[in-house]
Amino acid sequence: MLFTVSDNGIFTVNCELYILEKRNAVMQFIIDTGAAITCCRAKELGINLKEEEFIASRAAVKYLNGVLKETGNEYGKDIYSIKFYEVKMKKLKLGTSIILTNVSVWVTFDNRFYTCLMGQDILDKLYYMHWSNTRKLFIADNAFDLKEYINCMLNQRI
Repeated sequence: MLFTVSDNGIFTVNCELYILEKRNAVMQFIIDTGAAITCCRAKELGINLKEEEFIASRAAVKYLNGVLKETGNEYGKDIYSIKFYEVKMKKLKLGTSIILTNVSVWVTFDNRFYTCLMGQDILDKLYYMHWSNTRKLFIADNAFDLKEYINCMLNQRI
């Protein structure tokens, strides 16, 4: 069970990413219930990834629109899509206690993408709840823990 507190409506979670048996990266993801995939910039994974290797290995690709920095428009160029490549994680650890195995994080080499987002591909594997009268988001990897926490909080009369 973990919870994250927000001042401005943006919730974040610290994660450890394991591509092999060792931890490759520690990063903070913005929890985005409107995002389809969990994604970040390739350079943030802590290993030297090259786009050419993804192309050569015919890695899974997704093109998405989303959080972009403003750039100059080149005629005829698709300025709205960003190309993401799938990186399979051996393990993804959220906070200190939630561990997911065999999940994917999608990476981009596009410099217009400037944040790390946790999307529905990961969130669908979890249980989470936001109470509108608090600035807390509760996340658990099983329904029982979330239910117990809610009962405890109700007994304290939040």
